[in-house]
Amino acid sequence: MSPDIDDELQFNSYKFQDSNDSVILNFHAKGAFEQKDVEVLPDSDSLEVSTPAGEKWKFELYEHIYSDKTEIKTEINENRTQTTINLCLYKQAHKMWPQLHSLQSTPIIPERNNLNKDMNNQEKHSSIEQQESYELSIKKLKTEFIESTPNTAISYIYINEVYNCQVQFTETNFTAKFCTNDEQFLQLHSIPSKMPIRLFVRVKQRVKPAQCTFAVTSTYIEIKLMKENDCGVRWNQLEPNEYSEPRSMIHSSSLSTHPLLITNSNINRNSPRLSFNVKDMTHMPSISSPPLSGYTGIHNPANSCFMNAAVQCLSNTRELRDYFLQLCYSVEINRVNPLGMKGAMAEEFGNIIKDLWAGKYSYIIANQLRDYAAKRHQEFVGNGQHDAQELLTILLDAIHEDLNRVINKPLVPPIEDENRPDEIVADDYWRGYLSRNDSIIVQLFTGQFKSKTKCPQCHKESVTFDPFTSISVPLPKHVCVDTIVSFRNDEKSPTKYRVVMSSDGSVAELKRRLSNKCGLPVDKVMLAYKIQNNHSIEYLKDEDRVTATTYSWSNFDMTYITETLTSAECNNEKIIHLTFFQRIFKLHDYISSCGYCQASPKPISSPIFCKHCYQVSYCDEECLKFHAMEHKEFCKSRSADNYETVGFPFIISLPESKLTCKNVFQQISIYAKRSVDIHIEHPKRTRRSFDDFNRDYSDFDDYGKVIDDDDDKDR
Repeated sequence: MSPDIDDELQFNSYKFQDSNDSVILNFHAKGAFEQKDVEVLPDSDSLEVSTPAGEKWKFELYEHIYSDKTEIKTEINENRTQTTINLCLYKQAHKMWPQLHSLQSTPIIPERNNLNKDMNNQEKHSSIEQQESYELSIKKLKTEFIESTPNTAISYIYINEVYNCQVQFTETNFTAKFCTNDEQFLQLHSIPSKMPIRLFVRVKQRVKPAQCTFAVTSTYIEIKLMKENDCGVRWNQLEPNEYSEPRSMIHSSSLSTHPLLITNSNINRNSPRLSFNVKDMTHMPSISSPPLSGYTGIHNPANSCFMNAAVQCLSNTRELRDYFLQLCYSVEINRVNPLGMKGAMAEEFGNIIKDLWAGKYSYIIANQLRDYAAKRHQEFVGNGQHDAQELLTILLDAIHEDLNRVINKPLVPPIEDENRPDEIVADDYWRGYLSRNDSIIVQLFTGQFKSKTKCPQCHKESVTFDPFTSISVPLPKHVCVDTIVSFRNDEKSPTKYRVVMSSDGSVAELKRRLSNKCGLPVDKVMLAYKIQNNHSIEYLKDEDRVTATTYSWSNFDMTYITETLTSAECNNEKIIHLTFFQRIFKLHDYISSCGYCQASPKPISSPIFCKHCYQVSYCDEECLKFHAMEHKEFCKSRSADNYETVGFPFIISLPESKLTCKNVFQQISIYAKRSVDIHIEHPKRTRRSFDDFNRDYSDFDDYGKVIDDDDDKDR
């Protein structure tokens, strides 16, 4: 069954056109503006377009695209009342798109009360198109398809008493809107009287819209299509295969003795005998047509699918196919080559290519080719499964030796690089290889690998160029990278994004993809970092590879991006970056004995704690001072256990001239309040240098006094 596809509003605010490897879009926007004023946000599976006039288009795309290859161009009409935004989206997979948006989504487009005056007559709707219409599928109608000439296709849609009919043609489809007075037809399809009927049909191949015509009679609508391809390839049906259900079709070119077959030579269009119903057609025997040229399969008797795949790939290599179809191989067979098979492999492959492209068979049998491969390599004996690439390599080598134009192979002396450029050395190796090997396989499939070896003793390097006919490349692997982006704007909270990208992608590519999602310009400085062991930061360079080993939203696999100031924003002044962790300090629930004299705590006095770890208490300052040297090593190992990290680290950036305690505390409060409730008392200090700031806050060798006020936690 064909999918239910939402037909797009191609005549109001945008037009959609499918191509082989791309999709062409034309957005008709109100007002006049330049390309730089248009905001286009393409992603692999979505598209968003916004204009200065407030118009917005948003789509979940039908298939994935290459977002970085999107092309944009704008055109302003003469009256400067409308701007056409032309977009070209390149597909990741070469599949035909029946519509722009996915089947499960609803596009967001501007509402238009009337049509743009600058659209041509083919894009304008009639008065009946402004009304609500009934969507009708062509599969519910009685139709007839005839290819009267190699470049013309005619479809007859049998509906009685049609009026107000208009048909609009595009390169891939046509849309018919009409009304009918046939009460029986209206009752059959439950259509209210006088309601316009809309019929949307996609054609099998591209047509020339300007040369397509239609005509209306009392019993049918005639649609005449002019094919874009002038090669005379027959369609055999109106709709493409992916939209057509198996149903009987009437072809004037098919020969049959069935009494219900109607041909173009003896038909009277106005005859009442044509009023047979749809049930009569569904019970007609299917009229099979010969397969199209190149659509022939290969029989798979026993685990030979690996060979069939390799042969079909070679069969669809145009240059190799034409070489064998034109029988060029027959005059180049080398029957005296001891490395070949006396021409048997080349002749058998030529016969297979001829049968595959004859257009006479649904499938052929290629067992003889596998037998020849087994004679050349014993591992292919039997009916076991094998690797397609191995068979492809063996097949190319056997065909090459059977078609090698070199009868007497000369000896090729060793080639030394002698510190010459690689291009010259590669040419010498290639000429030496061609002196012994020259065939159509070498011309189409052979390349060179560069290999460099270095002697561990004398450290001499040697460069060689070796021939190859096939190469293995890794398939692209995509991973999800979870990223938290922090903004300098205090009104915009940190946002978590998930970016799908190549596993070999760099941090620079991650930033570029995030730029499309979060709105930060690509040229904006964005620092990337990861957290190590929950207490240190690893900064990531643009050339570093992004590693994501899991799809979970775990903090251990999180990448952090923070927006920072640039020197250009601060009159080329040096920018200082400061990193801050947010931790909650934890105290013991009980007070232990003195760490020096082991005296029990006195209930009437408050103990003194170590200023750094807060794990050891003392009777007084003298005990703390006497125990300082002994406790120092223990204090360093335990101090990290007293803090619980909250939120996530943040980086503040300030120009060197504004690096004061007041500005630093102000920036800390902006970032920290996003995850904790804080209150900072700003000290009354004068501006000092950055070195003084570091010196005051990096001295942790002194031990002070802290009075326990029965609080469990201190921030």
